[in-house]
Amino acid sequence: MHTARLPRRRLILAGFLSAIASAAGYSATRLLSESSPELTTLDLGLGRRVALVADLHIHRQGEDHAEGAIRVLEKSTPEFFILGGDMMDEQTVEPRALAWFLRQLNAGPGYAVLGNHEYWSARVEETVEVLRQFGVRTLRDEAVSTPFGRLLGIDWRESRDYGYWRFSGLVVVHDPNAADHIQGDATILAGHTHGGIVLMGQPIYSNSRYARGLYRLASGTILYVSRGVGQMAHQPRINSPPEILLLE
Repeated sequence: MHTARLPRRRLILAGFLSAIASAAGYSATRLLSESSPELTTLDLGLGRRVALVADLHIHRQGEDHAEGAIRVLEKSTPEFFILGGDMMDEQTVEPRALAWFLRQLNAGPGYAVLGNHEYWSARVEETVEVLRQFGVRTLRDEAVSTPFGRLLGIDWRESRDYGYWRFSGLVVVHDPNAADHIQGDATILAGHTHGGIVLMGQPIYSNSRYARGLYRLASGTILYVSRGVGQMAHQPRINSPPEILLLE
């Protein structure tokens, strides 16, 4: 019942914020951000170029936001890529759409974690199989050695309780809240929030305590929350342009 009511609440909230923003002089283009992804670069001294694509939310082949992401990736020429969960969701009407996207990528080997929408849409096994066919390894509470260092992938937890992790290297997890459960010399990459909702320069809503951008946490870890690439139809981007993160 909760998940059935949530879209309507978000629609009401989005409409309310749109009215406020309009009264404050925001243009519709600036308010509802659905443009091609911005490229954000984070220098971690990896010596390799790694792209993080979070929250793809692909529904059918040839979607504008997916085409835009492909163009950005082609220009940034990453050597490797990481998919940060929510690749498919309940609105995916073409199961091969993810395969279409992966086929277009001009990038080397990839890694992925799963997000809440793979689970909510019962597409976990389908997603993992498509990824496997394209050489993308799904990490479900698993650490691997990569050409750009150690990488830990943490699976989605519906409870949002991630236990305790100590790790040195890169950590990718869909949910930013997991950062509170990780210690060590780690840089944590997450998505899930779509950047939250920001109005007048201030975040006013997020489904995580960490909404977007770079955080240096008390544990000594670094967290970057990507605004991601796609969105659900009922969840417009409010002053939150799509984003691809390039790690170097």
